[in-house]
Amino acid sequence: MILDKARDLGISLSQSPEFIRMQSARALLDSSEDVSSALNEYKQKQEELLELLSTESPNRIFVASLSRDAEALRTQLLDNPIFAEVLEAQDDFEKLMRQVNKEISACIGTLNESSCSGTCSDCKGCH
Repeated sequence: MILDKARDLGISLSQSPEFIRMQSARALLDSSEDVSSALNEYKQKQEELLELLSTESPNRIFVASLSRDAEALRTQLLDNPIFAEVLEAQDDFEKLMRQVNKEISACIGTLNESSCSGTCSDCKGCH
């Protein structure tokens, strides 16, 4: 019974406007070579920077150069409407998931707040 309800919740979440928007935004990002390329390059610069900083005595000039390059790519990505839409859509879906988790926590008694009506007719253990 519980797993059936979890499956139903998962299906409902996958049909939510927030999830559909997030998936559409990701698909658009994947289809944009410019944005995908900039994102991959940014990730690569970040990895190089972390690797460099983990060495005993990193070359400060190279660290500064990599940092500038990574920051320029980050700014370029944030200014891109496709990338901005992905971030906003992901944020909206994460908000929905936090609301769902909060409601579940409230109903099982691990959270003092709840959005339930207080009648306990729909959920046992809210109060």
